[in-house]
Amino acid sequence: MGCFLKQFNKFAYNLTKNKYFINERLDNNKTGFLYNLMKEAHIERYIFARNCISKEIKNEKLRILDAACGDGYGSQILADLNCIVYGIDKDYSSMEKRHGGKNITLLEMDCTNLQFPSNYFDFVVSFETIEHIKNCDLFLREIKRVLREDGTLILSTPNRSFCDVLFGVYANKVNPYHIKEFKTHELKKILEQKFRSW
Repeated sequence: MGCFLKQFNKFAYNLTKNKYFINERLDNNKTGFLYNLMKEAHIERYIFARNCISKEIKNEKLRILDAACGDGYGSQILADLNCIVYGIDKDYSSMEKRHGGKNITLLEMDCTNLQFPSNYFDFVVSFETIEHIKNCDLFLREIKRVLREDGTLILSTPNRSFCDVLFGVYANKVNPYHIKEFKTHELKKILEQKFRSW
C-alpha cells in the first residue's frame, strides 16, 4: 500500500503542473478538464453561500462583503438575492473584467485593512482567501469588526489534512501562493478565538 500511495502522490503532484490546475484566479477564456473542475468548485461555494443567505432575508436589504472577490463573479451570484454586495480585492487588475451590476460595488482593498464602518455587514463571504494572508489574526479581527454582532461569516479554505493525503511529500510544493494551509482543528481553534459560534 505504501508504494502505491507514493506513486499516487507523485501522479497527483504531476497533475498540478498542468498550467490550468493551479490558477488563483478564474478566467473565462481558459478551458480544460481540471480547470473546469476547479471553476465548478468555486461557483458551488457561492451557490452554497447564496442558499444560506437566502434563508435570512426578511424585508430589509442585507449587506454582504465578498472578501477577495477576484473579478466579482461570486459577487454577482450573491447580488441575485437583491442584497447590497461589496466585492473587494487587493488586485485591481483582476476586477478589470468586472462582473459588476445592480446592487454590486467592486473596490480595490486589502482584506486586512477594511475601509468600512464597524458592525456594517450582515454576512462576510471569503472563499479560498485565508491561506494567502500572512497575518490571519488581523484578517479575522477585521472581519469580526465589520460584521454585525448577529452577522455570519461564510469561509472556505483548503483542508491541509486532505492535501497531505492526496499529495504526500509533495504537499508543500503544490501551491506556491499558499502561505498557510489549515487542518480542521487548526482552523476551528483560530475561528473560536474570534467568533462566539462557528
